[in-house]
Amino acid sequence: MATDVSTRSFSVVWMADGPFIPQLEVFSDPDGLNPISVSVTNVSQNYPPAEDLGVLKVTVTGLTSGTTYYYRTTTTSKGGGNDRVYPVTTPLPSVTTEILVKRTITSGEDEVPFTNDLLTIDVFQEDGVTIADGALIVLDIAGADYPISAFVGMGTLSPATILDLNNVFDKNAHESMDLKGNESTALRLIGGGPWVIHIFPLISLLKVVKRK
Repeated sequence: MATDVSTRSFSVVWMADGPFIPQLEVFSDPDGLNPISVSVTNVSQNYPPAEDLGVLKVTVTGLTSGTTYYYRTTTTSKGGGNDRVYPVTTPLPSVTTEILVKRTITSGEDEVPFTNDLLTIDVFQEDGVTIADGALIVLDIAGADYPISAFVGMGTLSPATILDLNNVFDKNAHESMDLKGNESTALRLIGGGPWVIHIFPLISLLKVVKRK
């Protein structure tokens, strides 16, 4: 699943059934014949025990805005054995980078600046006490081009995580999305669960909670 797509970067998240290391190749064509030299970072390794739980995320940077890229994942077991490549056939999955980071909207004859909130989420295991380290939060917002995601402890200290809503882009205009606060939203928690979540600020944005 592609997440956190901006004008210059994107991430891919997926699950594995045990301790694995994620890798990603990027191509300019759907047949995977023309690899592109880009910077690929294994984000999972920075948020243990994500890799051991099979919660995998990589981030690709150094891209061009408004450009379609294709990718293939490789999942390598920490215990040895054959690598798992996905997909094994073409066409490869694609992601298109956004066009414009915009921080103003038109109001009458004026250009008015806007900014979105930082959404802080505390995530615990089912007992409501034990921190859910290694869990990944994925937030889908109606009208957005791609979801955004963050590991527990990302941008702050566990059990919290911070989702920057300024990283949400409109799926039609492919530019920064001005959120009004009443959008339909789906929150997915990936990696082991079930969990207890606390969301700050307590807003009406959240409509559906799914556990995975």
